[in-house]
Amino acid sequence: DVIRSQYYTVYPHGVINVQLSDFAFSFHALILTAITIVQCFLYERGGQKPSAVCRLIVGLFLCGMILLLIVTASCCMTWFQYVSIFSYVKTRCNTFQGMIGDCNRVVSFIRCCLERFI
Repeated sequence: DVIRSQYYTVYPHGVINVQLSDFAFSFHALILTAITIVQCFLYERGGQKPSAVCRLIVGLFLCGMILLLIVTASCCMTWFQYVSIFSYVKTRCNTFQGMIGDCNRVVSFIRCCLERFI
């Protein structure tokens, strides 16, 4: 109810369209992501490890969210603002994933084209 009242303070004529299925989908995704993270630590990885850039980005996001959690808990920021920031973090993560996928496709295309000439 606290976040809902803060939402209506910011958007007085807004309508919250979140259904139970939206919450269930998010909770399901959270549980599956947690299971995947646990599997990453439990199973053999061989010589594979995350790159330094990946660790830096994840570390910055985690430090930022923990810092904002402390700021929010000290009543300097509303819980609605804190939850809203998560949507920006999610957007940035999706952007990074898309960029990595695009880079992989370009490299694969170039490799395929070069193999034809060799």
